[in-house]
Amino acid sequence: MKISESSVHFIYDAAKNVYDSKQTIVSAAKEVSDKGLMSDGSARIYINIFISLMKGVGHTRAMNEYSTIYFLESIYKDYGSYQFELALQATAHHVNYYNSLGKGRRTSIEKVIADMKTKYNVQSNAYSVYPDEVEFIEGKVKKTYVNKYERSASARQKAIVVHGVNCIVCDFNFEETYGTLGTGFIHIHHLIDLSEMGSEYSLNVETDLVPVCPNCHAMLHKTKPAMKPEELKHYLTSV
Repeated sequence: MKISESSVHFIYDAAKNVYDSKQTIVSAAKEVSDKGLMSDGSARIYINIFISLMKGVGHTRAMNEYSTIYFLESIYKDYGSYQFELALQATAHHVNYYNSLGKGRRTSIEKVIADMKTKYNVQSNAYSVYPDEVEFIEGKVKKTYVNKYERSASARQKAIVVHGVNCIVCDFNFEETYGTLGTGFIHIHHLIDLSEMGSEYSLNVETDLVPVCPNCHAMLHKTKPAMKPEELKHYLTSV
């Protein structure tokens, strides 16, 4: 069934109702299906994508370009710039996931992200994606495809309490450079490679998570498995 623009508008409003706890996903999807706008399954996918956008986490299922633009534009209008940047982040995570499958690239959605960044003068790097930062959800079941630990708000905060907000590699501190705008900003890097994680792995915040600036974070992931921070620090001081 081809999804019309009017159907996208309706499902967006239905997804908002679900997100705002005004309607269940079951009743919302049934209403959309009963109106002949899209199948029950497609409606559930669109609603779950909206929830992912609002949470800033990736989704594995795809929307078309028009739907992506409409959802992002509407989130900006209805919820403001902060929620909009989370939605951009989630969209970038989706693109990262899709591109990693080896089935092609979602170049049209990459362009949508770039266009939205320009249109709304978004300076934040909230949608910067590194290989161990991506988490995806499908409905009520969370499926972690790469690494969930850096995206855990509680783990992140505990790591900052333990290690501070200076980059462990280059010692950069965002607040010292950007003032209050940079207060508390830092990436959190997970030291344990996925291949080393067994089914019984349990996160140790003190030993497994460290603060790194975005530049050093990207450089750590130039190698597979990721370079150790002390290796990058040695490289940085020797060049």
